[in-house]
Amino acid sequence: MFNSWWMLALVALVLSYVAQTVFERWLGPKLGMRQTPAALAASEKFLRELQRSDGLVQQGELGQAMLILDELSVRPEAKIPGLGAQVEFHRARAARMLHRTDVAMPSALKSVEFFDTICANQRTSANMAAAGEAKLQLGQIHHDREEYDAAIAVFEEVRRINKHGAYRQTMLRVELDLAKAHLMVDRNARASEHAREAMKLAEKWKLTQFIVESMHYQALAAAGEGRLDEVRRLVGEALRRLPADASAALRAQLLSLRFGLEREDGDPRDQLTAGVELLRTICEVKVGRGWRQHQADIIDELTEFEHGTLEVGAQLALKGDRQATDLYVQTLRMLRESDIAELLRSGLLDESSLPPVVQNLLERLSQLEDPESPQAASPATAAPLYEKLEVAVSGQFRNLVQGNRTRRHIPGPDRHHLIQLRLVEFEGVTTLFGSWEAPGADPVPYRHELDAETVRALRDVTGQSDRKRPSGAQRPADAGVRAATSGWRETLQYQALADGRDWTALTPLVLPPGLIDLLRAVPPNAPDADIPLILFSTDSLLWTVPWPALALDASGTRIGDRAAVALLPSCSLLGQDDPERPPAAVVGYLHGVDGDGLALERASLAKAWPGGVQEIDTADELVRSLADAGEYSVLTMSVHGDNRPGLAHSLILDPARAKRLSAGRMMSMRFPRTVVVGACFSGDLDRRVGTDPTGIPAVMLCRGASTVIGGTFPLPDGPAAGHATARILSWLYGELAAGARAPWALRRAQQRWRAVGDSSPATWAGLAAISNGSVRAPSL
Repeated sequence: MFNSWWMLALVALVLSYVAQTVFERWLGPKLGMRQTPAALAASEKFLRELQRSDGLVQQGELGQAMLILDELSVRPEAKIPGLGAQVEFHRARAARMLHRTDVAMPSALKSVEFFDTICANQRTSANMAAAGEAKLQLGQIHHDREEYDAAIAVFEEVRRINKHGAYRQTMLRVELDLAKAHLMVDRNARASEHAREAMKLAEKWKLTQFIVESMHYQALAAAGEGRLDEVRRLVGEALRRLPADASAALRAQLLSLRFGLEREDGDPRDQLTAGVELLRTICEVKVGRGWRQHQADIIDELTEFEHGTLEVGAQLALKGDRQATDLYVQTLRMLRESDIAELLRSGLLDESSLPPVVQNLLERLSQLEDPESPQAASPATAAPLYEKLEVAVSGQFRNLVQGNRTRRHIPGPDRHHLIQLRLVEFEGVTTLFGSWEAPGADPVPYRHELDAETVRALRDVTGQSDRKRPSGAQRPADAGVRAATSGWRETLQYQALADGRDWTALTPLVLPPGLIDLLRAVPPNAPDADIPLILFSTDSLLWTVPWPALALDASGTRIGDRAAVALLPSCSLLGQDDPERPPAAVVGYLHGVDGDGLALERASLAKAWPGGVQEIDTADELVRSLADAGEYSVLTMSVHGDNRPGLAHSLILDPARAKRLSAGRMMSMRFPRTVVVGACFSGDLDRRVGTDPTGIPAVMLCRGASTVIGGTFPLPDGPAAGHATARILSWLYGELAAGARAPWALRRAQQRWRAVGDSSPATWAGLAAISNGSVRAPSL
């Protein structure tokens, strides 16, 4: 037809022009696109970000991926139907994997609607494949919502679409998802049939991870039919063929099956080994979820495995099995390890080297926490930003610090006593698992099943019971405490603290007999050098127990009479070097609480360090000074506090202006070795079980402090309580100035108050030392 190359080139040029004209005048406008250089460049950048989010999902960094997708969904490019549908598709997938079906379902429906429209206009194999992939995801969300019949119907529709065009992974995935759905409605034979079909396709295309996953579902179907030998064969083969780069989630699913088999076989050592390996994998999955609620969800889902591992570990350890004891202690530590601590200590969040996403979030939070900023907002409005910051920090840690990490060795205490405690509720039974590590001694394991009255006493004194009662938000604010709280004296926690009977007698359950005997042998007036330090590393449920107030004997002697006590947020913080620092000044910020109490504190500070105290007058000046507090030896802040979780945990620096300083913003600050925060809840941490132990004290410990003294519940303020908090702090300053180390100084100050004031734990036990175990006296 064309007898020369130039005629062919001319025709190609004409066709190219026609195609471009059709796109610009018809197809582009229909899809909402304009093929201009600027639009193409913006779309290309947008797609690169979308591709990066997909890579993060593949790596298990779901929180990081969701952060990017949320930002993309509000960009102008997302209004282009094709790009917007891609964002919704990927957003639905990440949200589904985070168990956020409330977010995933609308996004999935939008992407399905778009691809259905495209297929109606152009029924090509590529368009059909894309539509099948979108519908597959919709079916998965139905499954997650336990709408199994709806899920199976969608999956069968995907199978029909696959006949006209499908991606290989969609064809495999739909068979596996059908197997999973049929398992949920006890159709084991159908489930096995679909799993075998998936395996046949995976073998054909040499997709090893899909082969392993199909074995997993075949094993579940065999377990449902009681064919345990077949389950053992399939699980063993799946673990043998599991690729090194397989997802932690798939590895956890196989290990959970192996754990169940070991429990069925009855060999406790094998069950313990399998359980520890499973929990390590669960921790990897947890870190990729981001922080807070996503972490707590996965730990809650897998309580059965944690309980089973701790139970068999305790049984073997109590029989003297040293290897089992080590694994038991590792398990207690595992779910309280703090990955975020590594990043905070590394210096990668110093202001000069902040990653752009973190820097942007900190700037926005700084504006939101300052009510005079043009962008000021309520704390509720800021809450999503705190969660995004936690996710961004998680991803930053994984990307820049962790890499292909091996979990670092956490040493035992070399000078002090370490108590680890984990409270597990499973199948109506509450069990306390514990261990005691003394300097130079083997760990001592212990466990107790708690009766209903004991559980009630613990829930009352830690405030858990009150969280199940109607809120007191409408009651007038309490004037006699250092917090923006209401109805404190009406709570079960306050009543338990004021009464102090049921819970103070729990010492034999939370401490082993050997440690109790050691404490009873300490002379009443022993010097600090002979007073032991006990570090309590507990789960969130037990964090706020007033440990020094527990009774040692019937005479009224308390743990705090024979030992200094400190809380340890995570064993990950142990063993950190705390080099000697040159003498430095004391800095104070006292603002917003009872004026007479602040006068007492100021007088004590001046007496303790004559001419050596720098008092900061404004909140803005305080924030600036904390950019690098290395020039100080002690920082004291007497302000109001709140009990918001995680990085939203805040100090109210100026109540009149409602100006706050959150744990999130503290991440890029530096703190002196000793920090005293005379504020309610300032010593608290996120109370969700299984979360990274974030909060004000944990951040301060990672950013220079070795001991933080803070409040774990509302601290009494004003003359009605005899200025209890102000007086204890005033005596504390004198002890610190005389060279006492912070936990011992707090112990002496609290003893002095009990000798002259109200001895009820509600008045004095709220101030707690939180430490990394490296305690020195301040260099003054």
